[in-house]
Amino acid sequence: MGRTLNTIFLVTVAIAALFQSSLAQRDYVVGDGLGWVIPPGPSVYATWAANKTFTAGDTLVFNFLNGSHDVAKVTKANFDSCNGGNALLLLTNSPANVTLNETGSHYFICGFSGHCGAGQKLAVNVSAAGSSPAPQPSAAPPQGSSPAPLPSSPSPGPVSGPTRSPTTYTVGDNLGWTVPTSGASMYQTWANGKNFMVRDILGKDLELLLGFGFEFCV
Repeated sequence: MGRTLNTIFLVTVAIAALFQSSLAQRDYVVGDGLGWVIPPGPSVYATWAANKTFTAGDTLVFNFLNGSHDVAKVTKANFDSCNGGNALLLLTNSPANVTLNETGSHYFICGFSGHCGAGQKLAVNVSAAGSSPAPQPSAAPPQGSSPAPLPSSPSPGPVSGPTRSPTTYTVGDNLGWTVPTSGASMYQTWANGKNFMVRDILGKDLELLLGFGFEFCV
């Protein structure tokens, strides 16, 4: 009877351990709905990984269009330089599943030309099951990218001065709107002495022209 109880206890413990292990292991779809593509920003995959806790036994699932992307596991140096040569692992068919069997940092890039430099790269930090989650590594900026500009302080808006009522101007004053007899610059000279504001009125039959039409009188 005692031997039977011991056997039942050991079997129960083994089943519980297997059940707990299966619960701890998770599948992560890289990029979620975005998949494994050239991202809309250089830090998309770093941001995605920062919100996850990866433990040994978890699986990364890379979804991509066959022939347009691949998954290359590389060293930290090749990750930073976007060098897909001498990949530790190369997967070319989607979905590409990578089981994270070892703790520590793991680095993945797309080996297609220019893709890694455009941000298609992922770094994850894997912790042992049951341990405190390790901080996710920060991705190096893509090659050729410049640091983001610092936010500038908002410039003060224009100070509004005292308002006045709309003014009606008689173009050319007493001369009026005619072929000027004192030279081609007569109306320009007349305008230089005025301070026109929005809603003011020019009191002759004029035609408003854009710059091209004004220059060529069309």
